[in-house]
Amino acid sequence: MPATNIRTTAHARQDPPWTDCGDPSHVDFGAVFATPVADGALCLTFDRRGRRHAMTLFDGVDIGSEIVIYGRRFTVVRQAGVAL
Repeated sequence: MPATNIRTTAHARQDPPWTDCGDPSHVDFGAVFATPVADGALCLTFDRRGRRHAMTLFDGVDIGSEIVIYGRRFTVVRQAGVAL
């Protein structure tokens, strides 16, 4: 798998992905919400309620303020009160 340069990858707000990542007119579009789950995994969802799963990262992966999913860059929002 080729490396992805996060700085040159289009942000989902400017170039909506083909996959179902939410309503482009919604204020949260272009963001994923990070919540720690069992055994050090990190669950990323396309909605604040955690119903629209984006991906799960395992082995205590530490992510920054943005992540590339499905060829688009998304802003990472850490859920309130959650230390990641």
